[in-house]
Amino acid sequence: IHETERNNGSQSSNLYSFNRFPASEPPKRKNNQGLAQIENTAPASLNEAVELAKKEMIRKSYKVNKSSRRVAKDLQISQTYAARLIREYCQDLSE
Repeated sequence: IHETERNNGSQSSNLYSFNRFPASEPPKRKNNQGLAQIENTAPASLNEAVELAKKEMIRKSYKVNKSSRRVAKDLQISQTYAARLIREYCQDLSE
């Protein structure tokens, strides 16, 4: 971030500069199990992309909160909807 200054000395605005990654070295990404699955398979449609994002949000919240009531509060959805999504997406986590 570079601050710019007007002629009278007051701050004008901030100038953001972005550096590109060299073509030979792509940006490094964390290799989480869920993220690796999403990165390796590009969604074929918008509905599929939304479904993958919803699954990741539910799984991440459930890993932290461990109850449908807390997941519902965290994601600002109803408790019954949270419970249904947890049953659908988190079967392997509750075993």
